[in-house]
Amino acid sequence: MSALIEATPETWDAADLSVKRVEADGIERLEIEISNPRGLRDLVGTTDELTSALYALCDCFRVSGSMWREANYSVASNESGNWGFKASFAY
Repeated sequence: MSALIEATPETWDAADLSVKRVEADGIERLEIEISNPRGLRDLVGTTDELTSALYALCDCFRVSGSMWREANYSVASNESGNWGFKASFAY
């Protein structure tokens, strides 16, 4: 999740990441969206590090035999500056 935190502006203390796997003609691609749950509207795109980590995650799931269709992550900083995260997957 550090790659997600690093992809966001320093003014953000929370972020949501939505990833959808799309496969067509044997080619897999990921639709990646980063947003702020508190309504901040800075334009944020993915980084090479985050994209690589998500494709590596796909590879891990593929090897285990249960591939996800969507993945959602939420990260947030608490009052002491520590980050926590939640993740959910749809199969």
